Amino acid sequence: MSDPNFYENGNANFRNWKDSEPNNYNGLESCTMLSMPDNGLNVTFVYINNSMKWFDALSFCREYHTDLASVRNMEENQKIMELTPAGKKPWIGLFRDTWKWTDGSNSSFRNWKVGEPNNYQNQNENCAVADFESSGQWDDRNCDEKRAFICKCKFP
Repeated sequence: MSDPNFYENGNANFRNWKDSEPNNYNGLESCTMLSMPDNGLNVTFVYINNSMKWFDALSFCREYHTDLASVRNMEENQKIMELTPAGKKPWIGLFRDTWKWTDGSNSSFRNWKVGEPNNYQNQNENCAVADFESSGQWDDRNCDEKRAFICKCKFP
């Protein structure tokens, strides 16, 4: 961008091109895109300290970020745990439809508390929370409870 007021001090010359780029391949490339490696280790999460019902939290994450958090391994669970204030049990993107992730990702990773999910007293516990008072293990809860939540970010 040619406007020098757009940049903060020292950032006007920042470039982070992939090797051999830009190359204007076949004379047809006049735009750029941000490319992220999809190795599962660079996912970024954000804690939203605004209590909402699970479906409202899902809508919020999809509008302002990407989706409710999908947790594919213990490392990602740890990242979420580090974001979550003590005593909070935030919504994550797991729901009871054979317990699927909202983003459609396939993951066999599960971190349920002992005896969970149990749909306690048939209370329609169809959504999952991460309980960091129990080492980040998960619990099923009624989706109408209002809780803070974890979103997966668009740009890690």
